[in-house]
Amino acid sequence: MADIKVGGEVDAYCTRCKLVLAHTVLAIWASQIKRVRCNTCMGEHAFRAAVPGGPTPKAPKAPRAARALTPRATAAERASATTYETMLAGRDRAAARRYSPREQFAPNDLVAHPSFGLGVVAAARGLDKIDVAFPGGVKTLLHNKEASPAPFARPPAPKAADVELQAGREEDPAAETSDE
Repeated sequence: MADIKVGGEVDAYCTRCKLVLAHTVLAIWASQIKRVRCNTCMGEHAFRAAVPGGPTPKAPKAPRAARALTPRATAAERASATTYETMLAGRDRAAARRYSPREQFAPNDLVAHPSFGLGVVAAARGLDKIDVAFPGGVKTLLHNKEASPAPFARPPAPKAADVELQAGREEDPAAETSDE
C-alpha cells in the first residue's frame, strides 16, 4: 500500500452502488485509507475493502416505525386547549371584535381573526403586541398601530391637472423671464 496516495485509485465496496468499484482516495491516516469517493456514483464514504468471495456486507436494517408524539407535546396541546376553553366559557361569542392591527385590545377581549378564528386576548406585551389564545394555540399579534404608510411605500401619483401645468411651464421658459 506504499504506492497508494490521496488522489489515487483503489477498488472498494461502494455503499450506494452495492458493488466493488473503482474509487478515488480522499483521505489517508496512519498509512491506511480512511475516506473514498466512488467514480461511478460520486458518493463519498468510509473505505471498505471487500475481498472477492469474502463475507457479504451487512444487509440494511429495516426502517423504524414512525415515532409517536411525545407526552410533553400532547400535554402542552391539552393545556393550550384547556386554557382556550376556560377563557371562552360563558362568553358571548357574538361580542367578538374583528381583528385589525390598528385596533386596541385589552386582556380577556374576544377577537375574530380572519385566519385563526375566534380567540381570547391572554396578555398584552408592551404597547403594540398581544398574545391571543386560539383553538390551534397562542399567537402573538400586533395591535394599536398608527395608520401610517409603509416605510417603502411609493408617494402618491400626481394628478392629471398637475402634470399638464408642469408640462406647460417646461415648454415656455421665456414666458417667466419676459417681465424684465
